[in-house]
Amino acid sequence: MRLVLLDAGPAIAWLDANDPHHSVVREKMGDLAGRLVTTGAVITEVMFIIQEASEGASRLEDWL
Repeated sequence: MRLVLLDAGPAIAWLDANDPHHSVVREKMGDLAGRLVTTGAVITEVMFIIQEASEGASRLEDWL
């Protein structure tokens, strides 16, 4: 199985509909073949940045 490493930038854009890159990342995520993996540091960074976004924290929780 192919592993795809997810960094904070695309994760934030994916979870935050107001992010300027949201639609592009959402489209690309649908095209990915493989298993997404990330790190605790990335999850921490994403949580810190999207905590102000509407439903940001709950979207991250659902994703995890």
